[in-house]
Amino acid sequence: MRLVPALDIKSEYDRRIKSISDPKEKLLRIYDLVRRHINWEGVDSLAASHTLTKVWNDKKGNSTEINLVLIKLLQTYGYNALPLIVSTQNNGPIDTNEVALSDFNRTVTHVRMGSKNIVLDATGRFYDYPTLPPSILNTRGLLISMDKDRWIQLRDTASLYKNSVTLLGHMSGDTCFMTNVYVNSFGYAKPEHVGILENDSLKGLRKYFERGNKKIQLKHFIAANEYVDTLPLAQEFDIRVPVIKNDNLAGIVATWFSIPDTLFTITDDRKCDINFGYRQEYDLISEFTFPANYEIYLLPNNVQISALNGYVHFEREFHPGNTNFSLKQTLIIDKSYLSITEAVELAKFLKKIANLNAQQVILKKNFIK
Repeated sequence: MRLVPALDIKSEYDRRIKSISDPKEKLLRIYDLVRRHINWEGVDSLAASHTLTKVWNDKKGNSTEINLVLIKLLQTYGYNALPLIVSTQNNGPIDTNEVALSDFNRTVTHVRMGSKNIVLDATGRFYDYPTLPPSILNTRGLLISMDKDRWIQLRDTASLYKNSVTLLGHMSGDTCFMTNVYVNSFGYAKPEHVGILENDSLKGLRKYFERGNKKIQLKHFIAANEYVDTLPLAQEFDIRVPVIKNDNLAGIVATWFSIPDTLFTITDDRKCDINFGYRQEYDLISEFTFPANYEIYLLPNNVQISALNGYVHFEREFHPGNTNFSLKQTLIIDKSYLSITEAVELAKFLKKIANLNAQQVILKKNFIK
């Protein structure tokens, strides 16, 4: 199946593409052009209401139109590219034994390179290969082809949703810890955060991290690497971590931003499966320093616990010092799709993690006579 008519490709870009000798690199450069050149209007439809030439020239279209442009460009440069029709998660799963065209609501791009199937979705403007928009992950697509094996499973077993957080704080007076926060977002976390940044600038990312908590007074927010495919999105800002005081005792929570609040909204009375689409990892390193007239009074226990036969694992390790303490913590959810039973088990496990995350390091102030 070949699409017509030809698109007007600038000669400079044409020369650049033809100068790339590696087939996969060339494929990804064409993909980058379409996903960044044409704006998805947020509409899913199997119908192409405009010609490919108009979509290309106007730089906007629905999901099918954009991917048909990508398919056409790939075919122009000699790739075996075909339409793959899918049903997004919001549209519901497909019964492959009894299927109708109306069950599908998006066309994406399928490329066969040797024995490998590559799926691309040009609506995912910020999704660097091999990531795909989460709305189509763990779904099945039907290849528009005469091939015998036309059902394609859309999975990403290579990429993670991963945030690595570092907190470096020092005690200021007796009321707070002035803390530098560094967040590196990898895999599926990066396009989520870049999307917020693109749509609502730095203010949007500030809101994302503040979550309505004005006590932390988030300031000096910067972000970098949003358009560098090979690097994580780097986010830096400063906060005031409040001290919980009780006479000469001072408590501090050292786990800020370590795990998204949305995970803790999963309840153990859930009645449906969970399709995250991707595996997840949340890493935290914290180090807090305090004056010499303080000492560590109580440090939470080191912990290693697992659930779902080891697919979900949490561990933390505190290290005390004379005028400081540090924490290393990791949560891994190594399943992208959970049955109802597994979702309930995960919810109960996350309740434990929420309680552990809320535990305080207690410092004691010594009064010098």
